[in-house]
Amino acid sequence: MSGTSRKIQIAVALTLVVAFAVLSRSYAQDATQSPKPVNADWRPNRPTKGVKFVGSQVCAGCHKTKATSQPKTSMGLALAAPRNCTILSSHSKLTFRNGKYEYAITRDADRSLYTVTDGTSTISVPVL
Repeated sequence: MSGTSRKIQIAVALTLVVAFAVLSRSYAQDATQSPKPVNADWRPNRPTKGVKFVGSQVCAGCHKTKATSQPKTSMGLALAAPRNCTILSSHSKLTFRNGKYEYAITRDADRSLYTVTDGTSTISVPVL
């Protein structure tokens, strides 16, 4: 795998981790509600009342080529659960700096922790 391809995979993984960290933080702030899965009401097109996503296996019945190739793409690999994510498990620490902010994902056994700091304040959340 080329270095550029690997960097793209890491960038995609970091982007998704940021999104999941923000979502998990918002769930954690309201302990009175039990969290529901992020994709519980996801629809692949315009919302249609009473219609829910039927699942990947049903879609694969008509879209065999896409269903076979998608999990092997950078995006398909980036959608792995943190516990099973090969990018996260093969890197004990991933960092990115933008201005005064530093972003890091550190790996501890099968758990990943997302941390952002500006050098003064720091916030950390587990990657769910």
